[in-house]
Amino acid sequence: MVSDWEVVGKQKKTRKQTGGDKKSQNASEGTPKIEDTVDMDEICSLYADVKDDLLAKFNGFKDANGKVEPKRNASNGGKPTATPVRDTQLAASGSKNEQKVNNQKDGDSKQPVKPAYRSLDAALRAISAPDLHSQLTAVNVSFKDNHLMLLKALTGILNDKLRVDEPDPLYSNKPTSYPYRSMPAELRAVIDECIGKSNEENVKYFYDLTLSNLASDMNKGMPHLGHKLILQAIAVHYPTACINNLARNAILRNSYQNRNNIGLSLLWALGQGGYGELDVGLKVWQDIMVPVMELKNYNQFTSEYVQHILKQHRSQKLGLGGSEFLTILSSLTTQPKPCRELDEAAQLLVERYVFSAPKASATFAMLFKNISFITRPEMIYYGLALCLLEDPESAAMWLGLYRQNVETSLAILHYLNTSNQKYCSKLFYEDHFTKFLSDVEKINQGMLQSRKKTEELESVTKVLKVRDIVF
Repeated sequence: MVSDWEVVGKQKKTRKQTGGDKKSQNASEGTPKIEDTVDMDEICSLYADVKDDLLAKFNGFKDANGKVEPKRNASNGGKPTATPVRDTQLAASGSKNEQKVNNQKDGDSKQPVKPAYRSLDAALRAISAPDLHSQLTAVNVSFKDNHLMLLKALTGILNDKLRVDEPDPLYSNKPTSYPYRSMPAELRAVIDECIGKSNEENVKYFYDLTLSNLASDMNKGMPHLGHKLILQAIAVHYPTACINNLARNAILRNSYQNRNNIGLSLLWALGQGGYGELDVGLKVWQDIMVPVMELKNYNQFTSEYVQHILKQHRSQKLGLGGSEFLTILSSLTTQPKPCRELDEAAQLLVERYVFSAPKASATFAMLFKNISFITRPEMIYYGLALCLLEDPESAAMWLGLYRQNVETSLAILHYLNTSNQKYCSKLFYEDHFTKFLSDVEKINQGMLQSRKKTEELESVTKVLKVRDIVF
């Protein structure tokens, strides 16, 4: 056996080179190498020269957006340096600006100083009514009878001319019609004519706008007396303008109630309509003044205001509904501290409401059913007494309610018996009320026999005997 084994296999044939390989080999062999021709230092210097030429040509770099940036100086921390021409231009413009400022200062110093008046009356007397009328005529022509622009121009002129210190925004020592009725008649005629040219809707819109401008200008320390004068004049012509947007004006009051001078000016302006119409004044008082009445700086004005308008309109009929009347009466009678002005105002309000009602007996029924609505019901009792005195049918209305409301009737009779009001004393000597008491006594006797509500009935009998009523 053969000890050595041999591997038998096919021998691989040597591949022949293709024509393409031969060509590439020949080409590579024929191409000269860089190392054989030029040194590397010469190549680097070549590219450096090209770069310097490009930089010199464009004098700057291009950013990513393709915009050319100014050439930066390394000695300036990479910041662009201004050319001498630009520096010269900046210096020239700076000198011109300084010259303009100096010229403006010189011009301002040459302008006449506006006269400062010691009082509003003096400032109003200094206004020339013919000149004001001419200015407004020019405005009217320019804006083609745009009455809102006319009112705006009038307010602006008055603001400019009435530059007077205002220590008291309420004019406490002046009549309620001040300053409108106190200004010269010629000036008031111009203002009235301007307001009269506008329709009521535009005037009411301008009133709300002017009220906001009044607060804004006072807050900025700007002249504002023209606003107040126009607001008062509008309230004289259109009292309902003061209640045209009570919700919005309540928000305005909230914004400035911590600024006493602004808050009082707003209350003064909104309250002007109440001097013309009682209903307007009461609504303004309830919605605008009552929320701030307990604040120290507002208490006196709000209390005196409602008393004043009710005393001023003693003969004017009240157009409030039952719910509005009860709400206002509740505000007058639920104050934490006793207030003479509010007590008098409550009494006057009840009188106005009862005497303005078309039928007092219907008012009696409404008041009787809402006695519990008022914390201090004495004013309701007073209103019931007025109804009994005004309309004999009120007694018949009470008689129908008596059996189911003995305790309430006892409280009313006790008030009538002890009150010092002249109307209450007079009531006991009216024939229809005497007959009512006689009917009440008969009802009491019948209820005593049936042993119903004995304690209340005995008290009613005692009240009736005090007056020595003969049945």
